[in-house]
Amino acid sequence: MAVICQNNKKKHKTCIAIDGFDASGKTHFAQKIQTALERQHIRSFVVAIDDFQQPKAVRYSKGKQSAEGFFTDSYAYDSFLNEMLKPFKNGEKYIKTKHFDLETDQNDFKFTAVSHVDVLLVEGIFLNRKELHSY
Repeated sequence: MAVICQNNKKKHKTCIAIDGFDASGKTHFAQKIQTALERQHIRSFVVAIDDFQQPKAVRYSKGKQSAEGFFTDSYAYDSFLNEMLKPFKNGEKYIKTKHFDLETDQNDFKFTAVSHVDVLLVEGIFLNRKELHSY
């Protein structure tokens, strides 16, 4: 929390990844962090990597039981990076917070105003990836 408060004083946009197994309490933990930040007058917003899943044809291209496919093909990381994380860190007014709808297996874009947000809390699986470390 001290580092977050320090970054906030310097007006740096901060991203925090909350990674863990399915159903391990990531969303609940992110909400607890958000509440603690609000008590410190730090504005935050919770987003989920699950809203950036790929279509079934991509997710299961290596087979439904493929561990490699589960790790490499589940999420649209290009969109996640270029339309959410980078714009947030660059101080843009809007970021994409939803890319895909699992029920319809269709793109379903949602953009959210975040110019007032200091900390982006990102929850989901496979967030501890090399390509995400610099954010």
